[in-house]
Amino acid sequence: MKILLMVSLLVVGFGAQAQETKQPSAKAPGTPYTIPQEAVHQANPVKATPESIAHGKKWYGYDCAMCHGADGKGDTAAGKKMGVHDFTSPEVQKASDADLIAITTKGKNKMPAYSGKLSDADIKDLIGYIRQFAKGK
Repeated sequence: MKILLMVSLLVVGFGAQAQETKQPSAKAPGTPYTIPQEAVHQANPVKATPESIAHGKKWYGYDCAMCHGADGKGDTAAGKKMGVHDFTSPEVQKASDADLIAITTKGKNKMPAYSGKLSDADIKDLIGYIRQFAKGK
């Protein structure tokens, strides 16, 4: 009887230890992402072409329009709730491409990071499309 009890305790103990190791550890909050000084004024390395703009528009429709709106003004219900930026505004349009790429890649405030969902090329095409809002397109 004692042997059965000891074996049971060992099995339960190993099971509990295995469960503990499967739980994610709490992450310490990281430092906010900052753009390297040499990249602050860097232009988008992807030249805007009709193809890249169309590709960026596709991703915008999938991932951005629900908050920023089809016209980029951010006046959707979700956009108002989250306080998103109006992409047609001078504030956003004067931001460097490096800023917009970094924000899209790493996320900012309530906006999630898209680095795990979109490739670097997708994000650059997306920024090219966002630039079109200043032109009224």
